[in-house]
Amino acid sequence: MAKYCGNRNSEYILKNANEFKQNCLIEGKSLLTDAVIWTSGYCEELTKYFVDNPDAGEGDFFTKLETQLTDTSANAKVLAAEMLWLMFLCPSNTGAASKRGSIERVFAWSGYKIDEVTKERYLSDNALTGVGSSGTAYNTMRWRELVYLIRFTELFLKLDKPKKEELLNNHIKFAQWLEQVPDNENRQLRHMLVFLFFPDFNERIFGNTDRRSILVTLAGLTKPQYNKMKCSERDAALLKLRKKFEQEFGTTELDYYIEPLKSKWKNTEVNEPKSEYDSKSVMELIYENFEVFIKNYTPSLLEKLEGLLKSTCDNSLDIYPVNINGQFRIGRKEKKETHGSPLCLINFQKNDIKISYRGKKISITEITNHLTEAISEWSKSHSTSRDSYWPNDYDTKEGVETRAIQGTVMSQSLNQILYGPPGTGKTYNTINKALEILDPDFLDQHEDNRTKVKDRFDELMEKNRIGFVTFHQSFSYEDFVEGLKANSNEAHQISYEIEDGIFKQMCVAGNAHNIASQNQQPLDVVGRKVWKMSLGDTLSDDAYIYQQCIENNYVLLGYGGNIDFSSSKDRKSIIDTYYTNKVDIENASNDYRVTSVHHFKNIMTVGDLIVVSDGNHKFRAIAEVIGDYEYDPSVIDDESYSQKRAVLWHRIYEPSLPVEELFTKNLSQQTIYRLRPPTLLMEHLQAFLDINVRTEQLKSGMFINSYKVCSITKELINFLRPNGVSLPIARSMVNELVKMVNSEVITIDDIKNKKVFDKTTSLLDKNIINSNNNLFAPLIDYICKHGMQIDSATENEKRVLIIDEINRGNISNIFGELITLIEPSKRAGGSESLSVKLPYSKEPLAVPSNLHIIGTMNTADKSLAQVDIALRRRFEFVEMMPNHELLNDVEVDGVEIAKLLETINQRIELLYDREHTIGHSFFLPLKDEPTIERLAKIFELEILPLLEEYFFEDWERVGQVLGDHLKTDASLKFIEEKFTDTSIAELMGAEWKQEGITPYKRNLEALNNPEAYMGVYEAF
Repeated sequence: MAKYCGNRNSEYILKNANEFKQNCLIEGKSLLTDAVIWTSGYCEELTKYFVDNPDAGEGDFFTKLETQLTDTSANAKVLAAEMLWLMFLCPSNTGAASKRGSIERVFAWSGYKIDEVTKERYLSDNALTGVGSSGTAYNTMRWRELVYLIRFTELFLKLDKPKKEELLNNHIKFAQWLEQVPDNENRQLRHMLVFLFFPDFNERIFGNTDRRSILVTLAGLTKPQYNKMKCSERDAALLKLRKKFEQEFGTTELDYYIEPLKSKWKNTEVNEPKSEYDSKSVMELIYENFEVFIKNYTPSLLEKLEGLLKSTCDNSLDIYPVNINGQFRIGRKEKKETHGSPLCLINFQKNDIKISYRGKKISITEITNHLTEAISEWSKSHSTSRDSYWPNDYDTKEGVETRAIQGTVMSQSLNQILYGPPGTGKTYNTINKALEILDPDFLDQHEDNRTKVKDRFDELMEKNRIGFVTFHQSFSYEDFVEGLKANSNEAHQISYEIEDGIFKQMCVAGNAHNIASQNQQPLDVVGRKVWKMSLGDTLSDDAYIYQQCIENNYVLLGYGGNIDFSSSKDRKSIIDTYYTNKVDIENASNDYRVTSVHHFKNIMTVGDLIVVSDGNHKFRAIAEVIGDYEYDPSVIDDESYSQKRAVLWHRIYEPSLPVEELFTKNLSQQTIYRLRPPTLLMEHLQAFLDINVRTEQLKSGMFINSYKVCSITKELINFLRPNGVSLPIARSMVNELVKMVNSEVITIDDIKNKKVFDKTTSLLDKNIINSNNNLFAPLIDYICKHGMQIDSATENEKRVLIIDEINRGNISNIFGELITLIEPSKRAGGSESLSVKLPYSKEPLAVPSNLHIIGTMNTADKSLAQVDIALRRRFEFVEMMPNHELLNDVEVDGVEIAKLLETINQRIELLYDREHTIGHSFFLPLKDEPTIERLAKIFELEILPLLEEYFFEDWERVGQVLGDHLKTDASLKFIEEKFTDTSIAELMGAEWKQEGITPYKRNLEALNNPEAYMGVYEAF
């Protein structure tokens, strides 16, 4: 009997299901009340208000459902609650308490109450415990399962009673009848219904994954054969297989999830190569591969995506990643190939999916059968005998397959430009883009808190990890890379120095590596004196001094000559020592020979820090003084360097770093002097020396509840269990739990007590978290309190240069010869790495591979087609168009702002082009201040001037954009003729006729009239 479910007792659930068949489907009675609710009339209400009224806005399933069912009758609401009860009978991977809460929540909308006897019978833990796991998509796409159930009910209730009884007493006829229900072949609820109604003939296998695996492995079917079968045919094949095993093992108590059958098909290779996800439903695959991108998508958008990728899989084409976050190709690509053969490109955007096909970029919502036909035709010339590969089937860049629980691991683009019309949030989004690159964990945990995100961005800017520059017509190579700058001294003498631009500064900083090999410990700079020292001149004969100091762990002073100052305790005694050694000191109070030795010998103390300069514009090492003054004339051949102190080298940079990393101005040429704030940025110095002063952070070597932390990378935390077995945990899983705890969705106790999935519909792996709750609870608690440190953190970290309005500058003049070097393959460490000798400093420069460039481009200034070809070849372009849906909840005195913006932009596209549409950010202030005065101010100071610029003060077209030509009430027009016939006659005479452009003016009264704005979208 298929009703045997191993350690899960199905008897109680199947008894209730049998009563449901008779009482509800045949007699129309309610389970939870005394009313008759399972009727066509009430079902039609659910069809009207739920099926035919999809809610594409934000919010969870139940919030939307409550809104959709607001206008339905009380009995229709009860019907919806009982349908959910039926949907919840089988799944065991949702807790009974969570199911009960959801059913009672919907039932409460009716205003009725459930008596305790009924509640115990149908809503108890025994009634809702479930009999088997449902796939991921069953919960995430619950609305589709409910739509299927409503459509099933609507069709079934139209049958007469004898027909109903016939179907509910014949499993074959019932399964065949179900085929007329829309979407029957794709719904897990379909498999649950046939099990609940006919448990002797159908298995408790609800996901397509396991059904297919069993039949392919044990029944000798090929995957193409399976794919062509109807669900009813697969039911028959599973039943035939069961009969065979019942005869073989001599018992009817068999289940495919329990031995002896489990090992026959679970994790068993078959005669065809399998991808990891070879038999899951398309929607399950979509969530496993793209969940990080699609979490905010509307149901209709997901349905479009499912249709496209189902067609892809039906034709055995691949969906494979490219090295751009959020972009994937449909085509053919083997796992070990470097390049594939693409048909089209999928670009996941925040609220849409763009498809690039044959040179055009269109929204997935506009896809027609043409692309589906193209996929079918294209597959004929790229045929394969295997199934489709999905992104998670491909290895990462390093050749090691690293799977994150949430989405795919994608490499960040080195060069990208955010482009779109004004007001679409391009500059605003550079903050998120920068944090995606530099601190993705922080962004993931705080993406909903704009204040924290901006503070973190500012912190990284302060540390020179982020640079920001705006291009304009007069911006030049000398500003961006390097150039000569005139300076004057106290005597008003002019000199010229080479000054580095922001691009060179960031390249130099990005190329610098700390090569110090000594044992380094956390070092706190608080309370320490800091000195600047020169150790030889890199451009003179004593350039070797620096290298010798590095190799022998000391610093040498080039003053004092071959004189021993060991007994000189103060400045006066140093002067006396000079005199004793026949060295004349003419101005004892100011002589730098005295000052330098006095600083080095008497003022400098053990524990002080020394920053070693490289000219006036760079520094190359940081040391800690660990020894007292020594006189050692034998240390090198040049007796000028006989004054010595032992040091510990904490940082040695090759190449040297620009002074901007640590100082607010250039260094002096003096050999040694004290550094103080504000010239010295103490917090930056601390950051350079901060291996991890915050020693409480989670790091390798620590123990969490007897689990040893072996390593922490950006992808994994590797633990060693108490029994010595390795346990790798995906960082994405940890980050998701930390985020939920920080946002108070769950608590640490929920993790400890295995209640996470009673409170959330997260797609995290329930079995992993619940089975390791003794590790996850203290781990998440520790990270929330103290943070986490990645292994082997160095200063050679990623950096981001943001170039605002990149298309407004002359690219050739600004980048010069460096435009070639920003290509990934030409960067330092690339396959074809190059460097150039700069024209002013004559220094070689390479662009590091850890420098990301993010540009913004306003298409109203210059269309994408007009962009310098050098940029188009080397940058990836991310389109950012107006998103009126962000304004759906904004209404000002009856004016629907989203509809207003959408209509204006549609007219602009007709009269001009889409590149000159108006962005949503102009109207975002109305979220906090939804007043007609604020709306009038936005129109008067921003929207109207922009439209006037777009249409070159062609006021008639500006009026057409605003719908003035369709308004019958002249007082509601934003643009009106400046002169009336009467005023023209008075000014020019009755015989004068106007020629040329008619003068117009703004109608300021209309700006403060809500009806004028409504007329923009209601005029037609």
